Amino acid sequence: MRKYILGFISVIIIGSIAGCGGNVESNDKATTKVEETSNETTYLMEEETSLEEVESINEATTEIAEETTTSVAEQETTTKEEQTEKKTEKQKETQKTTQKTTQKTTQKATEKQTSKPTVTEAPIVTKVGNVDNATYNKAVSAFEGIVKKMRKDGVVKATDTCVVMEGSTIKIDINYGDKDTDLILSKGSNNIYTLTVDYDFCWISGMATTINGKDSSSYNKELLKAVLSMVSGEVELLYNRIDMDCFSAMGLYSNKWTQIGDCSIKSGEIKVDKYFTYLITKEDVDSRDKTFTLVGKNSAGKTVECILEYDSSVVTYETTDNGAYMEGNAANNIFGYPTIRTGSSTYENYKKTLVDSWKAKGDPNAFVTEISTHSVNGYTYYWFELFYETADAKGDPEVLYVQIGANEYLELYGFESWIRLEDFANDALYIKEIKVK
Repeated sequence: MRKYILGFISVIIIGSIAGCGGNVESNDKATTKVEETSNETTYLMEEETSLEEVESINEATTEIAEETTTSVAEQETTTKEEQTEKKTEKQKETQKTTQKTTQKTTQKATEKQTSKPTVTEAPIVTKVGNVDNATYNKAVSAFEGIVKKMRKDGVVKATDTCVVMEGSTIKIDINYGDKDTDLILSKGSNNIYTLTVDYDFCWISGMATTINGKDSSSYNKELLKAVLSMVSGEVELLYNRIDMDCFSAMGLYSNKWTQIGDCSIKSGEIKVDKYFTYLITKEDVDSRDKTFTLVGKNSAGKTVECILEYDSSVVTYETTDNGAYMEGNAANNIFGYPTIRTGSSTYENYKKTLVDSWKAKGDPNAFVTEISTHSVNGYTYYWFELFYETADAKGDPEVLYVQIGANEYLELYGFESWIRLEDFANDALYIKEIKVK
């Protein structure tokens, strides 16, 4: 009977040990079964065994139950610690992800707040109404450089409207301190342009208005040239003549056209402290009514014909034994012998050769004094006075020089004129065309 009991107990122990590998629910069931078996064992023992044997059996059963319970508790503790550890790691990862996302969002928001807002620049030339596209594109090309420079230098803002084209009229303004427009170029139906200049608009350093802390003179100069380029292909010549009219004693006529470069210009309406104007055109507005042909030879021996135009009320031409002769009226005192010569490629070369010739004749101090220069129809007229003195000669002749070919030039040596060079060139010695035969 004891063997039976011990065998039965062994079965219980083996079953309990095998049950430890299961889940918590299985362990609970195993524990319950042990308790039930223990009760049954005790009941049998009361009938068939002594009290000591019963106590021995009970102690063994209790130890088995305690070991099983401890094993289950340890397993539950280990499982909870692993779950807690995994939960903590997941929380850390979530926290890191949240922190990164928050940092990126904050950084982007900060960058967006600190970045400069997008500025929409005003057009180089703003269109108003019906505008000819070809003329508009020409205006954009003319003003682009100076407008961008003013924006870069802080004279005007990128959003400021500096140049406006309304129909065929162009308006330029960078001085917003007054209500006046700096420059206006308008085209008349007769192809005569009117250039209106604000009375305070100036391109002389130290005299121009200060705009945003900048001397506006250099910008005004370029703006004026840009306006003139809408009319003339020889901007520098036209600009220099206007500059001369404004800041020298050699003003433009208001009742007579002066041809300069490829244009004719005269002074227009003036309102003191308001504005002054110029009339500019490429139309034929001169008063020349006659032609005369000078004949000479070039360095290759070919015949050169220089066709001159002139105003017959200013001068007359005739052919003499000494060559062509020109003579003016009593008011202008013009006379001289215009001649085509060869042997000089530039004006500077001609002057040096002339002075050196008198030095060779005995005057080491021979020199020239410039009087005036005028450019028209592609030719430049140089007017100067030569001074020399030798043992048997002394003189101060006035000389006119015009380069008409690679090595050919028109010379008026020792001529006289009481009128200014631009009038002389335009009305008395206007070179219309050169022909080589």
